Formats: sequence, structure tokens, C-alpha cells
Amino acid sequence: MTTKRIFLFAGLLWGLYFPLRAQHFSFDKFFDANKDLFDSIVSNKEKYKLQILYTQIDRNEKQEPRFSTYSFDADKYYYYCASTIKLPAAVFALEKLNSISKYHVTKEDSFSIENLSCDNLTDENLSIKKKRTCIDQLIKEMLLVSNNYAFNPLYDFITPELFNKRLHELGYKNAVVCRRFAGCDSLENLLTNPITFYDSFSVPKIKQDVVSAYDLKGYSGPLSPLVGKGNMKSGQFINAPFNFSRFNYIPLSNLHDLLQKIIFPDTVSKKINLTQSDYKSLMKYMGMFPRESFYPEYNGDTFPDNYMKFFIGLDSGETRMPSNLRVFNKVGQAYGFITDCGYVEDTVNKVEFFLSASIYVNKNEILNDGIYEYDAIGFPFLHQLFNKIYETELLRNRAVKPKFRKFYFDEHFTEPKEEIEEKLDTEIPTIQLEEKKGKKHRKKKNRKI
Repeated sequence: MTTKRIFLFAGLLWGLYFPLRAQHFSFDKFFDANKDLFDSIVSNKEKYKLQILYTQIDRNEKQEPRFSTYSFDADKYYYYCASTIKLPAAVFALEKLNSISKYHVTKEDSFSIENLSCDNLTDENLSIKKKRTCIDQLIKEMLLVSNNYAFNPLYDFITPELFNKRLHELGYKNAVVCRRFAGCDSLENLLTNPITFYDSFSVPKIKQDVVSAYDLKGYSGPLSPLVGKGNMKSGQFINAPFNFSRFNYIPLSNLHDLLQKIIFPDTVSKKINLTQSDYKSLMKYMGMFPRESFYPEYNGDTFPDNYMKFFIGLDSGETRMPSNLRVFNKVGQAYGFITDCGYVEDTVNKVEFFLSASIYVNKNEILNDGIYEYDAIGFPFLHQLFNKIYETELLRNRAVKPKFRKFYFDEHFTEPKEEIEEKLDTEIPTIQLEEKKGKKHRKKKNRKI
């Protein structure tokens, strides 16, 4: 059943099953009750490297949330996080901007990059020559349509050193960031490019010099980063597992936790250092539909509402999700792995929950051959998982109904102005902008953003 049909029958489910609402959840009971939908996957969970996290949210009279999280083999298997790494990238880019606020640098300021690190970096994959390229625009495109190229300038701005430092400070000890989305080699990924920010008159505000991180190691966690039986490289078959040790990695539980920090920043101990405006931007870009973007403009038929929302299935020919449903999420898809990490709001039925899941669909166990069972197995599983979890939420009793925040997603209409206190949750450590130059340099290529 598609998401649209699920929501159409929500009221009926609520009425028919009100007396049967159960308060305790377990994945064993959940999958046992839905064997016809999930048994072929769950009974082969090691093959599919299946991992799920589901958080129920209960609010008190003050609307303060209490979380009850249920895990199904979360972090038991290595998985390639792919584009989900863009979620912490968005957070840490905003944090770093706040740390240099004394230079009056904002997320709307333009900037230039001198490419010294990687020959594969081009105007295109550095997001150059766009109408409005700035930190805010890059974050928007990363979260809204998962633009890979929008990640690359942020990788240079944050720097791998700071990126990994902040991940570890938040308690994400096994997470690692060590590569762009640009085909650069391992050494090239450890040298960042100089960045200069400009005001509206193209006068330089501040420059961040080359930063090297040659001592940064790849993934060294407890799980094996060797996946599959073979892989393709430059059209040649390699009879060995694919090695992800020099790829970005963040455990699913860490993504789930980071999303909770963004959605409910006042409920966590290790906070992220953002302003109220920052939180609002992240929520908006994660939750809006492509058709609601003013720039870039996305055609609603080519980019339906469930674009980059893997939990949501729509009927053939349908392009719009139910108006009462918003999913604030980040997805990843590559090498046979499909991942979605999301917070769900249903404003009519007063339902909210977190759901994160990852599944590996690669029957032939050959990586990088482009042959994966995304459409046959992966996406249908995530759709059914979401629908059944949503039904579970409908049947769950809530003593206090949630009051959702008001967001203006559609940029084609003017949002009413409101006063937002620009106050950081905690003091941000000073980030040194001028660091010693790396050992590896290339001929300068001036690129203006």
C-alpha cells in the first residue's frame, strides 16, 4: 500500500483499532505480525545487512519530548553511509560560520576557491558559476536534492581535521570523514583548498589558507570495511572484496542521534553550536519539497514530493504527498546500500516519530558494476517498513498531543518576518583560519564562486 493510501485510511484505522492500542513495542513482535511483508528480508538479515532504529516520542504538558528508541541490529554491520554524511556537513559548516562571526561572515556571502589539491576538481563539482552559490545555497541543495557537488566546497571549508574533531566531540568515535565526492585520491582528499569570503561589493572579508590533514587515518572501527566478493575498477573485474576503509563513515545510530539534536536541540546533553536561525534553515531544507524551491527551480513531475525521501512510496503517476505529512530527512544510496534517516510529522493525526534504516541489495556481491536490486527489493522494503511503523503510531496512545512548529516551506510565497534571537547554545571554540601550508601543491587555478 502506498503512503497516500495509508494516510487516506488513517482515520479509519484510528477508529477501528482504538481498543487494541498497545504501548510496548518490539521488532520481534512487529516482524512476526507482518511476516508476509518482511520475512524474506528479516530471515536473511545478515545478507541484507539490515539495521533499523525507531524512536517513539511522548510529550508532557510542557510539550517536552521523551524518547523511547528501539533497535534492530543497528550498527551491527558495516554499511556505506554515502550521502548521509551531508547531514553533519551542513551542521558543521554552520557551526564554523558562527565561530568566525567576528569577521562578519554570513552563510549568504559569496566565496572563491583556489584549487591546489585535486586535478579532478572542476568548476562543476565545486559548484562554481552558479547564480547564487554561498554556504546557505550549498546546504540547501545537499539536503533538498542531495547534490554531491555541493558537499565539496563545504569539505574544504570545514576541513577534514575539524570535521572529524567535531564528530568525535559529539561522541561519534567510529565516524570518519576523509573524502570528497569528486574522484580525488586518498592524499588529495587530505589537502583542502584556500577559500576567500567576500562582501556584497566583492571586497574580501577573510581568507582561510590551505589546511593539510596528512595524519588522518581512514576507518578503524570494529566492523570490517571489506564488502562483497569482487568489484569492478576501470572496467576490470577485481577478484577481491571492495575496501571502504578510505571512505566516509558514520554509524546509523550516530545519524539518528544527530537528527534528534537538530529537531529537539533542548533535549540533548552534547549540543551542536547553532543559532535558532540555523536550526530553522536545516529543518526547512530537510522538510521542503523540490517544487517549493524558488532557486534552483525543480519541475514537480521530474522531482516529485518523495524525491530523496526513500521511506515514501507514491502511486504510479502521483507526484504529491499528503498535505499533512512532512519528512525531515537525509538519504544515502550507493554500492547497493540504501539508507534513510528521518523525523516524521503528521499534522492531522498528531503523529511524530524518528525512523532510520539501511539495507544492502547486491545479489551478485559484485560492487561498482551498477547492478543492484534497489527497485526490486530496497525501495519496496523501506516503503512497507514506513507504512507499518506509521500504522503502529496511529494505534499508539498519547496522553499529550504534539504541537508542531510552523514552517513556511514554499519559497514562491513571502514568509512573514519574525524576530529570531541569534544566540548560540554553547560557546564555540576558536577555529584557526591561517594554518601551515600542506606538503603537496599544484598550480593555482582561480575559481570564483
